[in-house]
Amino acid sequence: MSLPSAAIAAASGPVCQPFGALGCFYAPPAAEGTRTPLLIYLRGWLNGQGQVPPESCLASARQAFAVYQIEKAAAAAQSAVLVTCSSHLGVTPSDVVALEKEAGRGFSGTILAAHSGGYVGLGKTLASGVTPQRIIMLDNFYLNKDLSKKIQAAVYGGAACAGFYTKHNTDGYEKNFKPFVQCVVDYHEDYGHEGGVAKCLPSYLKQTTCP
Repeated sequence: MSLPSAAIAAASGPVCQPFGALGCFYAPPAAEGTRTPLLIYLRGWLNGQGQVPPESCLASARQAFAVYQIEKAAAAAQSAVLVTCSSHLGVTPSDVVALEKEAGRGFSGTILAAHSGGYVGLGKTLASGVTPQRIIMLDNFYLNKDLSKKIQAAVYGGAACAGFYTKHNTDGYEKNFKPFVQCVVDYHEDYGHEGGVAKCLPSYLKQTTCP
């Protein structure tokens, strides 16, 4: 999906606001003093790129926000959203604190959702000390066993875990994830690697399966 087409799509919906070198954020209106969850969406590759150049960061994050209908997920979770612009980027606890100031609200917890190559950003985010309430795996099973063990450590710490995989990720899921992580994962070749994100993300924010 090209950046211009994403810009057109974004123009007709909510605007994802710039957030430094990480990407963009969207915070639906909330009563003063309200604390909401923060959904951190760790995007996959863009146009074959695992590392988006800084000058394309905002457009890339807004592309993901529009194409994967992230605002619908925010509504489902009644949450604010941070969308990273490149799959190699992780989010740190200090980034979360900075975003609270930028959004003008406190966050009651964090939810990590990683699509495709965003498993790299997921690993960096967990390693930084972010403690998630929930981890959502969006056909991102290119990961290794070490990252799976980090995810399981978060599950032991109380995080819920759910997600989906498609045919091309079966081997990675079966060998590098399933034996190590207590996580409810659906098989959804019917929705596809890209289509499953918009279809399933809102469901996984509330439950462990995607119809």
